[in-house]
Amino acid sequence: MTPKQIDKMVRKARVQMYSQLDSGKLRELLLLSKAYKNYAMDKIDKRMKDLEESSSLEQEVKEDLVYLLSENVSDTQEISKIGEELAIIGLYKSQEIAIKIAAKASGLFSDKQIDEFYCTKKFNKHLKSIGIDVTLIADFKKFNELKLLNNCLKHSGIVDKKLAIARPERWKEGRVITDVTKDFDYLIVPSINFVREFGYQLRKKI
Repeated sequence: MTPKQIDKMVRKARVQMYSQLDSGKLRELLLLSKAYKNYAMDKIDKRMKDLEESSSLEQEVKEDLVYLLSENVSDTQEISKIGEELAIIGLYKSQEIAIKIAAKASGLFSDKQIDEFYCTKKFNKHLKSIGIDVTLIADFKKFNELKLLNNCLKHSGIVDKKLAIARPERWKEGRVITDVTKDFDYLIVPSINFVREFGYQLRKKI
């Protein structure tokens, strides 16, 4: 093999490696939040049961402690909600990093171009410059929805116009984003598939 052929082979292998993400490991982002919620709620339930069975506390004291425990439930739910949102953000960040590393390994883009991948229009433009229409890559729409959801969660927690357009049956502009565990499950596999297909399209251009 010539040095040029070896270089191409190495670049293709690296792109393939960097564009393969482990869905099992990424699912752990959400499992951490669930584990915390289950642990905290179990402790609260046990404490509540102990209070109900206690015969040494006056009723007024019991009521005060129950009120405090109900506040703990509220705090636990809020912390769990933040954890769920961070799982979405972490899922997108992992994919964004994989795309950039794979693109750099391909040798098809300048560092400046890769730095501009965060902007969807420039991402599309730079891919088109090497003959790839990113919108035609399998599961692009779901990857893009994940990106838009990530942006909304980081900046306001409110559905913006772009996210509402991405999946109107789920997102309504101006509403607070809630219950993102379902969206995590809905988006994780197709968005990972997009990254893998992105890598495949890059390898074809090397």
